[in-house]
Amino acid sequence: MITAILGLDRGMDCQGSSSYRAELPGQLAVLIFATLVSATFRVYGRSINMVCDNQGVLKKICRVHWEVNLSHYKEAEADLLLTYLTWARWSHLKRKMCWI
Repeated sequence: MITAILGLDRGMDCQGSSSYRAELPGQLAVLIFATLVSATFRVYGRSINMVCDNQGVLKKICRVHWEVNLSHYKEAEADLLLTYLTWARWSHLKRKMCWI
């Protein structure tokens, strides 16, 4: 049943998939988790070391000053980028990004 929901039983074409599409949601999940844990235990002013193996994702999420204008985001990952930006601004954690 799970394979039918995911479309795996129909020979789903995964050639359009990329490491970028997989890495960005992972980085977002780490940021959300770390932010919620730090807020739950009232840990402020700390830093988190986040590692990333995709330079494209790293360049996007390391921008200090992002313009939040939906007309500029025509890529498929725009919702993830904007969500990441929102959480990064809300988080009290200092993010240290490292490409591995």
